[in-house]
Amino acid sequence: MLPKGHKLPDNFYSSKKVVVPLGLGIQKIDACENDCMLYWKDDKELQECKVCHHPRFKSRKRRGNKKPKNVPFKQLSYLLLTPRLQRLYTSQATAEHMRWHKENPGEEGKLCHPRDGEASKHFDHTHPSFAAES
Repeated sequence: MLPKGHKLPDNFYSSKKVVVPLGLGIQKIDACENDCMLYWKDDKELQECKVCHHPRFKSRKRRGNKKPKNVPFKQLSYLLLTPRLQRLYTSQATAEHMRWHKENPGEEGKLCHPRDGEASKHFDHTHPSFAAES
């Protein structure tokens, strides 16, 4: 996967030191342990699952006078799309590849790219202002 002579860092901390300066953020969203729901938007403050009523957080013992930290049973790591797309369009070389679908029309009746499909064409007709921008 990596070029010869390169290797991944040995631990999470080293990996994080490399990735964080790139500004590629991750949003962590708590989830039900049984995959019933996400604690997100209107449900962000709930303490138990609306479907199976499983508690959101593990029970933790108090140590001394410290308040116990709420640790969720399960978390989803959501990779933020907007900053990634902005970085792809920052470079002229990658921006050219990102516009390929618009600048290279395919043959009529042939499916060469997902943009040639019925769903993509329907989306373009439904949202013309979005489709107008390459």
